[in-house]
Amino acid sequence: MCLLECCFAFSGCFPVVDMLDCFPFAVSDTPLRGRGGAIQAALVLEIPGSDIDYLDLRLVGLNGQMPNMDLFTLTRSLFGNQQIPLVIQGNAKLLDRYPEDFLGKYLRDLETAGKMVAAAASGALEGIHGFFQQCNIQSLSVRGLTRSGTGGRGKIGFRDLGITLEGICRSLNNLLERFHQSYFFYILPSATRFVSIGLYMPPLGLIVLPVVLRALALWAKGTSTDEPDKASVNSSTMGAILPWLLLAHGISFGTFFGHVYLGRDLGLTLGVSTFLAFSLPLLASRFMSRADADLLKSVNLIEMAVGLYALSMLNFSLALVIAIVSVPVAVWATAVTAHDSPIRLLNALLLFVSFPIVPLIGRSVCENWSDLLALVPHWESVIVHSLKGVSASFVEYSEYGNWLVPVAFLFLLPLWISNWVIFWV
Repeated sequence: MCLLECCFAFSGCFPVVDMLDCFPFAVSDTPLRGRGGAIQAALVLEIPGSDIDYLDLRLVGLNGQMPNMDLFTLTRSLFGNQQIPLVIQGNAKLLDRYPEDFLGKYLRDLETAGKMVAAAASGALEGIHGFFQQCNIQSLSVRGLTRSGTGGRGKIGFRDLGITLEGICRSLNNLLERFHQSYFFYILPSATRFVSIGLYMPPLGLIVLPVVLRALALWAKGTSTDEPDKASVNSSTMGAILPWLLLAHGISFGTFFGHVYLGRDLGLTLGVSTFLAFSLPLLASRFMSRADADLLKSVNLIEMAVGLYALSMLNFSLALVIAIVSVPVAVWATAVTAHDSPIRLLNALLLFVSFPIVPLIGRSVCENWSDLLALVPHWESVIVHSLKGVSASFVEYSEYGNWLVPVAFLFLLPLWISNWVIFWV
């Protein structure tokens, strides 16, 4: 049995979650009396009314998960056969098939691909189709939108929409057979072209490559010397840096598990972890030597490279965004500069801006900019509203399994604390 799941007038995700929990493939405490056919695909229709000018396809699910590309190609082709305008990622510029010049076309495609990468990196839901993807059901969302300046006169009729849906239902059996090969990792710059994993993975490898080379250089510097008499001064051991690694990871794990599993107040856990992280250099300046700092730099960079390569296999977009921001900071911060050098002040500023909690707060600031401007005289309210972004990320992790918070606190925060400690040695 081929079942196409359609949901009109998007009104919430929890009914869909409850429905999926009751299906035979889900683990449930309540026995299921009957058994329905297997859901081969799910098409979520978000149709606000009859005044629709074009459709917007949303493919990105939880944690950057993408549907089988053949499902997208089938949907796009059948909507095209009915002359229904179609865009992706809400970019209405794709309705203009013939831009004025090559540069305009390139910038339009770059904007579309950037929106898809940003949506996948956030790990958030673009629609309730993401819950179907978690159950290995190929799915996507179709949103009906109205173009500004049309006077509310829709160009898409329900008859054409129904014909297209019927064609999708008839095509799924041939499309999603068990041994069919298709892309599951891709980026769409437009509705008719895609970038496959074989093209976008090598650039990420080149971005992370300086981290590996810098780590190997620091490792060689700490383990070899031309004068054996100076070996004990210019070299270090893993035992000497192990306490600093345990401290960095312990602070990060305590922040994450203290709020998620122990239910501690978010402001309290963030305040304690921030205080401990910024206080560690006071200990490092007394008990860490330059050789220990070089070895800790090397281990830190190796951990970053391995973590980014592993993360790219699960969510390429998130790994790409992290690499673009953190790799230059990590490589630049490992450069040895004099304590009174202006470059050192720049290093400190870069490290502070790359503090993993800052982007989460920045997300809340961008989403609530107008509200924050009205609360400027009351700085306590500004702080509370700024922490809403961090709190929302924790809620998304608890409710939906968004990876953004675990990556930020269990992967990035230990690396940042180690870099902050190294900076002051």
